[in-house]
Amino acid sequence: MYRGILLGAFTLTPTTLFAEAPCEVENTPENILALSRVAVSESGFSSPEDQGAILAVLCDVRDRARRRSGRRLSLAWAARKYSPYATGVRHPRRSRHVWVRGLNLALEKPAGWPDSRANWLRYRKMWANLLWRSQKFIEGTMAHECEEVVNHWGGSMDRYRAVRARWVLVNCGNTLNEYWRYP
Repeated sequence: MYRGILLGAFTLTPTTLFAEAPCEVENTPENILALSRVAVSESGFSSPEDQGAILAVLCDVRDRARRRSGRRLSLAWAARKYSPYATGVRHPRRSRHVWVRGLNLALEKPAGWPDSRANWLRYRKMWANLLWRSQKFIEGTMAHECEEVVNHWGGSMDRYRAVRARWVLVNCGNTLNEYWRYP
């Protein structure tokens, strides 16, 4: 099982620890990297509430596909299906997608990083912290704050679609995104 060298390498602000993961996820570098890239793409470098809720949605996507197909699917598979731009499956639509999909476990500056607007050395530590949190969420020592099962996330621009589909808004704490469940 992957334990990584990220543990204890950087200091984080205190976060509530829980006993269980929202779902069973293999603790692999591929899953940690996939969750981390999607979290950065959707909510930036420092929103643990979103990161945990995103994990819960990706677990739901994976589990529904497993039930339909009978195949063993990974969290990284779900991340590629749900967030193809962040994971590099589709050609980037925005310049941000270029550097997000280049984020890596070696903490090296990704290709396309906006040097003129952001100092990588500052963001490198934030990226390391985000990887560490992803590992903790996957291990189950950190958990999301959603009050119910979540099936989707989106921003205010997605609200019309969610309301039209009669999805139910779920409280997931102090998040940048909105989280929804099926009725």
